[in-house]
Amino acid sequence: MFPPLLSAGAGRIYGPEAAGGPIMEETGKIVGNFKEALPGEYEGVVFLQFRNYTSDGRSKLCTGTLIAPEAVLTAGHCIFNLSSAYSKKDYALYPQEIAVWAGVAYSSAPVAGDPRAARIIADGALAAKWHPAWQGGGAYDAVDMGLILLRPGAAGGITPYALNRQAPEIGRQGIIAGYGSTKKGKGPVKNIGSTRLRGVNARMINIGGDSSICSGDSGGPLFVENAGQLFAAGVASRTSFDCDTGSGAETRVDTKLEWLDSVLAEWRQN
Repeated sequence: MFPPLLSAGAGRIYGPEAAGGPIMEETGKIVGNFKEALPGEYEGVVFLQFRNYTSDGRSKLCTGTLIAPEAVLTAGHCIFNLSSAYSKKDYALYPQEIAVWAGVAYSSAPVAGDPRAARIIADGALAAKWHPAWQGGGAYDAVDMGLILLRPGAAGGITPYALNRQAPEIGRQGIIAGYGSTKKGKGPVKNIGSTRLRGVNARMINIGGDSSICSGDSGGPLFVENAGQLFAAGVASRTSFDCDTGSGAETRVDTKLEWLDSVLAEWRQN
């Protein structure tokens, strides 16, 4: 059995003011054995701020992965989540309210010259789409995947990650990355962990072992390595409510390539 879906609005409210309102944090971080990313490390893993998520102007956060110079891969429930206790807002209708940050640590008041400080690379997106089998969630076979289109040149010199185009191998090691609060008031921080691919079906990859995902990592990548290169093989989608290190599940990338490739091709043409 795959564990229950992360609620994209679930979690505590925490303090720092961001442009567009305080952030609604999705409790926690990568759990188990993890490390904080170094400046410039996994730079293509980005922090997503969805502004005005609630009527009082609060934002929610997710993680995303640059898979093209102007495209970010994330979870469908980050863009639109009908099960959220806070808001049913569909950001496919409001892409201009999505901000994308690159760097290690988000802060509403970054220290000048701090190499860890996150910076906005896109203050508003051009478009956002969720997989047509997502529809806000709910159905047992919903595909928890979404894409965000940035303006040309937004990513600057950040190198995007290639999509995994091979069937994932059960038992192999993977790498997970995502933003979460390591200390209340310090803001989201990019953490990295190793994990193991424990099971696979047509839609999902079960992960666990040394580390796994928690709700602050929603939409973040599962990387697998081939010939010394990292490929995005999964999108952080599900875990247990206590974020047990054996309970993470990722939406599988290689079986969704037709949709991903078609959207990316459409966006390039436009």
